[in-house]
Amino acid sequence: MPIVNRLLDAFFRTLDAVDMARERLDRALGRAPQPEQWATEWSPTQPAAPTAPVARRPATVVPLREVAPTDKAKAEAPRDKSASKKIRSAGRATSAPKKAKPAKAVGTKRASRKGSVDRKGADFDSPRARAIAERLAAAGVGVLSAEATHDGKKVLARVLWALWAAERAGSELGITAADASALLSLAAGLEVFATNIARACRDESVLIAESSPDGRSKRYTLTDAGRAAAGKLELRTA
Repeated sequence: MPIVNRLLDAFFRTLDAVDMARERLDRALGRAPQPEQWATEWSPTQPAAPTAPVARRPATVVPLREVAPTDKAKAEAPRDKSASKKIRSAGRATSAPKKAKPAKAVGTKRASRKGSVDRKGADFDSPRARAIAERLAAAGVGVLSAEATHDGKKVLARVLWALWAAERAGSELGITAADASALLSLAAGLEVFATNIARACRDESVLIAESSPDGRSKRYTLTDAGRAAAGKLELRTA
């Protein structure tokens, strides 16, 4: 009801404004105001009737559905929203599924990275290791046994023997980890990763010491304690 009252008030105010504008226009043009269509002309013989207030034309009350289009739009809005939701859901259902990304080959990546860093003696081309192996063979020096250990460590025993063999062949500045790995492979048929040899040289500072570097590669020699430990290793005939 408050909405209907507001609409009626607005309608009457509009009619008043139109009448006032029409009267002002007639006065400006010098025209007499025309009588309303519903007014009755009185006979001139009859006495003048007292002037009565002009009655306003009653406004026709229009049903709420016709005069309030906003309410109609509000009534239809839920239906539109539900329809749009159905369209969106149907679009999502009919859309093609996303392609799954292929899984990364973690194992392959690790294997390739490890292969580029960890290299065995057979992978190195070391002229220094070949020269030492040839001198040991010419001198008939025995090579390290495959089961030889030092303090229960096979890798440490193999590193000690490689450095000892380099000294026997006349290398005063020592050899690199790559040279030691290649020497073990050529002379004794033992494969040890160069990274494991370098780690043993860094950890066993009592037995092994750093010498003058060969470019960017470190070279290692035996200490007095290292030479004593290498002399006790189990050897075999080459």
